[in-house]
Amino acid sequence: LGATSSSEETTLAAKLFRWDQDIVVSRAPGRLDVMGGIADYSGSLVLQMPIYEACHVALQLQQPSEGEPATLSIVSLHADNTHRSPAYT
Repeated sequence: LGATSSSEETTLAAKLFRWDQDIVVSRAPGRLDVMGGIADYSGSLVLQMPIYEACHVALQLQQPSEGEPATLSIVSLHADNTHRSPAYT
């Protein structure tokens, strides 16, 4: 995908899905971790709270064409703003 503008990213993302098939969308909120880290997994007391930022994921099962390998495409919208690579396949 390279360096792209927000409108170009939206156009590229729109091409990832088949709009006549089901798409599963999920959201995981970010959290502020003042103390505790992963200690909450062992029952320790921690000081954490959810924040506005979140990770959104959209998934769709697409059968590959006969003879083609199955692939997983990952696209991070607005990746240029966070200096992260925008796409993986």
